[in-house]
Amino acid sequence: MYEISIGELLERQRKEKGYSKSVVCRGLCSVTALSRYENGMRIPDKFLLEYLLQRLGYNAQQYEMIISNEEFDEMQQQKKIEELIEQGKYSEAEDEIGNYKKMKSPSKAIHEQYVFYYAGLVKKYTGEYTKAASDFETSLSKTIVQKAYKQSGQGLLSFMELKVFKELGECYQEVQRTQDAQAIYLEIQTYLESHPCISLEMKQLYYGILYKIAEQNYQKYNYGDAYSALQKVYTGMTEHYFVKSMKEVLELKMALEEKMNHLTAEEEQDYKNKIMALELLKCTDEKEMLAYMEEKNVRI
Repeated sequence: MYEISIGELLERQRKEKGYSKSVVCRGLCSVTALSRYENGMRIPDKFLLEYLLQRLGYNAQQYEMIISNEEFDEMQQQKKIEELIEQGKYSEAEDEIGNYKKMKSPSKAIHEQYVFYYAGLVKKYTGEYTKAASDFETSLSKTIVQKAYKQSGQGLLSFMELKVFKELGECYQEVQRTQDAQAIYLEIQTYLESHPCISLEMKQLYYGILYKIAEQNYQKYNYGDAYSALQKVYTGMTEHYFVKSMKEVLELKMALEEKMNHLTAEEEQDYKNKIMALELLKCTDEKEMLAYMEEKNVRI
């Protein structure tokens, strides 16, 4: 069986899609470095390789990689920060972001992008949206994505870069920069629809963006456009069994159908039952589940 090298994969995919080396590696490494990777003279580090593959439309998780101890430590530190943020332990997360910042990484631009991304998340979740937006803007500037993408309209984006864009849009929306937020959502939608979603994570991001677009249209009373976008979200999330955020999708879908006079009493009850089931799925133990059922006056 023929095994393709990383360099051959990078070169073949780039040429098949008609991308120049400068477009693929912009903000990540030099054209000379990319040439050496393609020729097999050097091997990119784990984080750089992920960015390059994702920009070229490949799911990096499909490939096995041998990583160094330093790369493993960096991955573990990222995981620790993400878990602390998810648990709402923001002070501890800030301490770990400081430790992560001190770590040496072969891909300085990518490392710094993560630093400002994590810092932005902490500020966003603590309600400091303006400061969070500034961190996300700085995060994007580390790989020169925002400037290059706006100038040429032909920039290539990794999953991480798309995530930062989305977070920036959400912060703009929170500080009433609605037009800026909408522009970002539409840019991401256009990008993802013109570049195949290569992973489930990317698909989730796409549906998340469509939900934001639907939400904005709902707030502007553009119910038809909102419903059209939301129907794509609901269909896609159902097809891929994406439970996370489905509650919010169903709530907006029910509200839209009510505004459009499409909602029957039976359909409304069906929505409420599904929403309740999703709430119960979020309960971490029996005590929490019983408390929720008591609050909603549910009897079995």
